[in-house]
Amino acid sequence: AARYECGRPIKPIRESPAFSRFYNRIVGGWVAERNSFPWQVRVMVHIGGDDYEACGGTLVQTATGDSTDLILTAAHCFEKEGNYSDVSKITVLVGGHNMGDPQEATRRAYRVKQYLHHDFSRETNENDIALLQLEQPVKYSDSALPICLPRTHEKIPTDKKCYVTGWGTISEGGSSSSLLRQVDVQVITSGLCVRETNQDLMFCAGKEAGGKDSCQGDSGGPLVCESGGKYTQYGVVSFGVGCARPDLPGVYVRLPKYMSWLTRSADSLHAMSPTTPSKTKAPTETPAAEVPARTPIKRPTDTPISTSPAKKPAITRPSIYETLMQPGPRRPLTSG
Repeated sequence: AARYECGRPIKPIRESPAFSRFYNRIVGGWVAERNSFPWQVRVMVHIGGDDYEACGGTLVQTATGDSTDLILTAAHCFEKEGNYSDVSKITVLVGGHNMGDPQEATRRAYRVKQYLHHDFSRETNENDIALLQLEQPVKYSDSALPICLPRTHEKIPTDKKCYVTGWGTISEGGSSSSLLRQVDVQVITSGLCVRETNQDLMFCAGKEAGGKDSCQGDSGGPLVCESGGKYTQYGVVSFGVGCARPDLPGVYVRLPKYMSWLTRSADSLHAMSPTTPSKTKAPTETPAAEVPARTPIKRPTDTPISTSPAKKPAITRPSIYETLMQPGPRRPLTSG
């Protein structure tokens, strides 16, 4: 058997905060063991000067091998008022754990060659998914491994141990974490979130009592569930109202619904030449499901990149979706 398999980390995942010296919130989570989520990457979008916006993402593979050049993340990380980020502005940090350490030995920065999004709708947040192709493949190691992908239309498990990971804020409106954190979440099948979102393309997860959630800056990162010691990604962090509020869990892209798009998009990216224009307008209508955006966004020039993370990345998980959910008054957030 191959030494490295998808979804099977070399280090076991910490199953509870009892095994972590740092229990203070991804929201409601704890610091991950180094190399226990080796598929997790950080996607940095340069917005000017020393300023970056940060998202999460995952290493994925559509063919077996000892490396991959594909990153799965959320489309809204690159979209601003109908325009999509130029690939020269995007850097992917792979193999990182402590973003506060500028000399972290396992972390490496990769340029992006091109990417495809799936006709993301700003109005409904549907199709909040993007696939990036790196200029060089990531060779698998203890700190960089792909996550397993679900079968097309596979059901999201409601009885498995599931986690969300990221470097996002650790309380609503709070500061971000230097260390990768994890939180255990449950898939939620009833309530306001389920009623107010398109459950064909999305799903809700958190804890109905609140207190556990992904948060700003975790956008594009994975929701993964365990089966037989192997982890499979079922969701992409998309949006929410606030963080970890009661009755308002996080909303995730329903990844099994997009598997045929993902496979086709990977084939398209690998078949295309990197010479077309780099800007594309967001479509005004959402075409039929599982039709990839027609114009890939590609890298036009060779630009230098840094392996250091941004000092103060801005946060990109949207918090403007009160119009989508109309929750009414909420109890104030409590700590502890």
